[in-house]
Amino acid sequence: MQFFRLCSLLALLISFSSYAFTDSTKKEEKVHWNKQKSDNAYAYGFTIIDYTTRPYTMRQFNQNYLSTYRIFSRVINTSLPKKWKFPLAIFNFFLPTSYFIPYTHEEGHRSVLTALNIGSVSSPVFSNGVAKVTGVSDETLMHLRGSDLPNYIRLHTAGLESDFSLLQMEEELLMFQKEKLENIYGDFFGRKLGIVSYMLFSGLNLNRRIHPLESNENDRDIVGDDVLGAVRHLHRPDMPFQRYTNHQELNESEKGYLKKVAYLSLLNLLSPLFIGKTTLAVNPTLNVGFGAGYILAPFGDMMEENVYIQKNQNWNVRAFLRQFGNNQRYFWGGGFSLVDYPWKNRLMINATTQCWNQPKGLDFNTTEGKMGASLECKLGLLIPTKKSSPLQWISLDLTLRAKTQGFVPQDPYLGDAFNVALGMSIYTK
Repeated sequence: MQFFRLCSLLALLISFSSYAFTDSTKKEEKVHWNKQKSDNAYAYGFTIIDYTTRPYTMRQFNQNYLSTYRIFSRVINTSLPKKWKFPLAIFNFFLPTSYFIPYTHEEGHRSVLTALNIGSVSSPVFSNGVAKVTGVSDETLMHLRGSDLPNYIRLHTAGLESDFSLLQMEEELLMFQKEKLENIYGDFFGRKLGIVSYMLFSGLNLNRRIHPLESNENDRDIVGDDVLGAVRHLHRPDMPFQRYTNHQELNESEKGYLKKVAYLSLLNLLSPLFIGKTTLAVNPTLNVGFGAGYILAPFGDMMEENVYIQKNQNWNVRAFLRQFGNNQRYFWGGGFSLVDYPWKNRLMINATTQCWNQPKGLDFNTTEGKMGASLECKLGLLIPTKKSSPLQWISLDLTLRAKTQGFVPQDPYLGDAFNVALGMSIYTK
């Protein structure tokens, strides 16, 4: 987590340069990249209930955070005069990197423990350069490692999983013209560079700082360095237990795996948004965009490639491929998402279906795979507002989800699961 601050200045420069690049782009260019549009309605979704026996889930927290952050940024950006734009831009960048990003990152860790009925305390404010989750005993963590290794590994990687998922949500909003980059660039660029720098610094041993072990185990972070701890326990799950891992304690095989993680983390930077662009205009009614990402997973790692297809503004489809890797091979998966399809001004429909072949038992060393699938459908009942209202619609949202055994980013459970979620969305003019 300490690396988010190190990348702040770099991300700020990149975000400003992206605007400069966009402004200088000529309309006559042969390859026409779309810029941000401002005539679309903005939708802000909030999840009220998601897995009622275990709130707050990672997905629930991320969704509510992102909608709140977007509303806050938009109100500020549209309310203040131009002379305040530059100092506001600096503030809007450093606030996410100093507090919001660590907050959602640590909540990702905490959500895994909550799903397992393990109490913990999220401490997202940096103390001695570290934000952490505390309040869990060594005995509890040893029992989790011995009885449920995939979830113990996920406990390490869930913070980066949360960052990865929020970035995908933000990228989707931008690609489908559901949000303007100026409203979320602080979180988007800060989180992009934060997730890369975390894996890069840990993987290449660029972070030489050794965090001391607190005398009171309830004051200790649950895992220490997310990346080092995950890799060590994946390779040596039966070694004597210790919370924190230093690079010097790793063997050559583990150091080699870390280098792979470091280099593949650069996939998270493959996005036209870094040069201020969104989708490519194939013709007047068809736009296509792309993006990529990489994170650690309970069995090793996962790569993702996204293609965003927008047809006539109403049809927004995300197609994605995923490669799930363990210590032996890569397994394939993929799926489709339909985003914000309005049906007769009565319903707003969102749906995602995906299937996968992941390591059997979510095991790091197996060559066998196991097929799985998930289906999600969200129906929003649209309620019109008064003409004088700043809102265009209010929707009451019902979401149904079902999945078989396997890793799905943001889902609380690695096993079979069925979920009914309730929420509300507001659509502004």
